[in-house]
Amino acid sequence: MAIKVDDVSDVNNSKDTWNIVTKVVRLWVSPSFSGGKLPFSMELVLMDSKGCQIHASVRKTLVYRFHPLLTEGRVYQISYFGVGDNLGDFRTTTHQFKINFHIHTKVKEIGNCPITKSPYSFISLSEIMFNDPDPSYLIDIIGILTGSSGEQEYEKDGKIQKRVTIELFQDGVRLECAFFGNYVGQILGQLAAGDMTNAVVVVQYAKIKPFRGRPSVQNVYGATKILFNPDVQNVYGATKIC
Repeated sequence: MAIKVDDVSDVNNSKDTWNIVTKVVRLWVSPSFSGGKLPFSMELVLMDSKGCQIHASVRKTLVYRFHPLLTEGRVYQISYFGVGDNLGDFRTTTHQFKINFHIHTKVKEIGNCPITKSPYSFISLSEIMFNDPDPSYLIDIIGILTGSSGEQEYEKDGKIQKRVTIELFQDGVRLECAFFGNYVGQILGQLAAGDMTNAVVVVQYAKIKPFRGRPSVQNVYGATKILFNPDVQNVYGATKIC
């Protein structure tokens, strides 16, 4: 007898015997903030065949167990996990709940079950500039590259830090995006790789935050993903499902 597969939209905190089939659309490991050997956590964004997304977390003592089992872009059957409220200032999805892996969580790769829905839920640049959207949710944007600053240095807490800014254009609106840390080298490398005039740029899971007194988009460590001239088939037609 086949085991029932639950829709991600139905997942709630009433039980922990859920059984879902999802694609890992984003995966990153957060390092220890205290400099310890163990990472702080492993974070994932999961999406089912209907396009509904939910965040999942793996605490530091279980990262060793689940990190080898999960790869971004692949599809898995995941069952027996905890469910808690989706709270905080860096929410990757609008789902009311989030998944918490525990010692009894089961993960099985599904090789013959492709999930082809676009993972993007784009918000317009005009919405960011003029409508003050909730900054506690990370957002996806798309635009035409119309400018970049090159590498910049600034002082924070007595240390010299680096950043790079780019300007995106969409439907008559220009938005400055600021990137810090490891993202500086990534963006400069892309810009140096070839002619980026009128390049299409996708920024996924970014934070809305004021920069130089105006609304802007900034990276969140690990979560944010930046794509230059991405595959059109994987990007366009993206809709917000839940």
